[in-house]
Amino acid sequence: LRGLFFELAAGRRRLGVRQATTAACGVVRALGLEPPREEDLNAAMLRVAVGGAFDVDADAFGEFALAVVEGCRGDAADAQTPSAQTSEVPAAGVISLSVAKLNGEHATIDVDDSLPALELQRAVESEM
Repeated sequence: LRGLFFELAAGRRRLGVRQATTAACGVVRALGLEPPREEDLNAAMLRVAVGGAFDVDADAFGEFALAVVEGCRGDAADAQTPSAQTSEVPAAGVISLSVAKLNGEHATIDVDDSLPALELQRAVESEM
């Protein structure tokens, strides 16, 4: 997976979420597995994206791609294990998020940033 990362990164240190997702789906196809659901891809990315950035370095890409493959194989319980390398950012408490859709719809919502990323996602989705 490191070789695939460096091939796609073309001299950069990180891959964007779209490139990482496309590459992970390519690995899944090459293994002859059923394609992952969008929710599973999002959950795998949320586990490895650190510091609010939705891009990954080589190690996080490997972890992401492995989680996607394990999820497609039915090893989702193993894929849920968080990385030992993930660094925690201290919670600030309730924060205001400004979110927008491509159609122009937007909202500002208050959320507790100590919640797991999936809970934050659900809070945003419930407002939009």
